[in-house]
Amino acid sequence: EESNDIEINDDELQVKSDDKKVTRSTSRRYVMKQLIDNNKNLYAQKGSRSMGTDILIDKDPTFKIKYSNSKSYEDFPCGWYRVNKSELSKYDMYIFCIANEGEYEVVLVSQEDMSKLIKLKEHDTNEDYHFYICVLEDKRVVDTREKEEIDMSNNYEDWTLVDRLIKSK
Repeated sequence: EESNDIEINDDELQVKSDDKKVTRSTSRRYVMKQLIDNNKNLYAQKGSRSMGTDILIDKDPTFKIKYSNSKSYEDFPCGWYRVNKSELSKYDMYIFCIANEGEYEVVLVSQEDMSKLIKLKEHDTNEDYHFYICVLEDKRVVDTREKEEIDMSNNYEDWTLVDRLIKSK
C-alpha cells in the first residue's frame, strides 16, 4: 500500500468542546482524511490560491474544491457560509464543514447541485449567496437561510462524491 506524503494524526483532529475557535486548518485536515479514507487510491492535500483550489485531489489536479468551515451557532450543528456568484463556475465541488461540540458535520455539494440550490436563493448586494446549514436531530440537513427550508440531506457526509465526479468528467 502506498504511503501518503502527509500524516494526519487523529489526535490533531479532535476539537475540545470548550474551544471557541475551530481553525480552518484543523477542520480541513479532518475532511482530507475522510476523503482519503473513503475513496480508494485518492489522495487529498491542502490547496492554495495560486492553485485555485482549497483542497487538491491528486487523481485530477484540475478538479477544484471550495472548502468552507464554521463553528456551530446553535446547540446543534448549524454553520454560516457564503458563496460568491463569481465562484460558481470556478469549482467542481463545495464542502461545508460544521464544528460542533468536538465533532465535525460535513456537507459535500457537486457543482450541479450547487446550481440547483442557488436557484432557490437570493444573493445580496455583494453577489454573495448565504447558507445557514443545520444538521437536525433526525440527521436531516437543511439550509434555513431562505423563507423555506432547503433540504440538503442527500449531500450529508457523501464522502465518495469526489471520486464519482472525477470518474464522470
